[in-house]
Amino acid sequence: MRKRKIQVPVLMNLLSSNHRYQIVLVSLLILLTLTNCSSQEEKIPEPLQKLANLTVIPADIQPKNTIQIKRDTSYGSTNDLLIDHIGTIAVDDSGRVYFTAGGPNGIHVFEPDGQHLTHIGRKGQGPGEFSSAYPAIHIFSDRLFAVDLRAYRISVFSVGSLNLIRTVSINPTNQIKALDDYYIHQIIPEKGGTFLVSFKKFLREVSDLPEGTKIDTLTRSYYPMDKEGRLIPKQVLKIQDQPVVIGSVFQNIGPVSLNFFSKPLVTVSNDGSIYAAHSKDFLIKKYSPDGECLRAFYHPYQNVSLTRETALESSNASMSRLILAMSGEGMSESMIQTMMNSRQRLIRQMDLPPNWPALNDLMVDDENRLWVSTIMNDQKISQWWVLDQNGKLMARFNWPRSKPIEVVKNGYMYTRETEEETGLQTIVKYRIEMD
Repeated sequence: MRKRKIQVPVLMNLLSSNHRYQIVLVSLLILLTLTNCSSQEEKIPEPLQKLANLTVIPADIQPKNTIQIKRDTSYGSTNDLLIDHIGTIAVDDSGRVYFTAGGPNGIHVFEPDGQHLTHIGRKGQGPGEFSSAYPAIHIFSDRLFAVDLRAYRISVFSVGSLNLIRTVSINPTNQIKALDDYYIHQIIPEKGGTFLVSFKKFLREVSDLPEGTKIDTLTRSYYPMDKEGRLIPKQVLKIQDQPVVIGSVFQNIGPVSLNFFSKPLVTVSNDGSIYAAHSKDFLIKKYSPDGECLRAFYHPYQNVSLTRETALESSNASMSRLILAMSGEGMSESMIQTMMNSRQRLIRQMDLPPNWPALNDLMVDDENRLWVSTIMNDQKISQWWVLDQNGKLMARFNWPRSKPIEVVKNGYMYTRETEEETGLQTIVKYRIEMD
């Protein structure tokens, strides 16, 4: 906000003493308001002051709503079905729950009341089958998209009939020249049946780098892809990727990702808007489907200090989750334990950043509200912020990090929860009530 000159003296000569008194009071209030806005601007980091349509969320803001979260239904193992580790999760408009769970049975389908209905596809190479035990699944409108990057294809199912509608072949050679050294990292379905494709850079010739070398110059590039799997040569988003550190495992040298480094967070809303953040700061940018930056939300979040102890604890927790995931892909526990030991050694030796990132996760619900989780001093808890499309804080609550929120839809949030004794995972649905 710019400071304006207020021409008070000219008016005061023409008015009565009572009117003069009123104008002085009003003028002082205006000046105080302008001063407050200026002082707020001084607290905004200089690079952000140039952003158009920037909404600043005050440091001392309080939510306008209270939120209550009530446990409702769980989805998982039954008398006839054993589910250990759950992959990706999707929910349709009727409340049916879909998730991958490794093994041969593809995608499991549950009724809203928790009853297991059926499964879609299976592991294999044929139509509607998956090379990976955990294909990424998404639901848009009445279509279920199963993204199988190993097989370079997307299987599209009808939510109504659960039948396979078509298969989209992803041709990895159909890439832009600028992507010669990149590989497909993620494919996100969009409104209208198109896709947003994320590319990550190959790291070649890193074996001659000393262990502990940090590489923080990587980027992710996002391009649109049409319904037939053809890339459109227009980059809509480019964002700094998570740094990697060179480490050694099984006498091989390679890049290692560590969760205390800042990472990109990208999600797509029902109306096609793209929301992107880099977890270092509480700064979220909204883009149009063709990559135009529309607005930004910033909150001066106080990042939590990083210690070697908390870094090691967090690495152990993330590797434990990897053990569950990789067991479905054929990796033995001894191999994963070797990876864990190598990672622990690396963390003990390397220079650590001073702070944790501000953000841990970013998602958008079916009402196009933003759900943002922040990292707190207590590493067992995340603080979740619910923002409307204009960046206004609707609600805020603490939630256990051991129960990550996966989907928010139809007035419910769906979490992944792990039983400590058995290691079995379930999806738990909670009703959301906001006053």
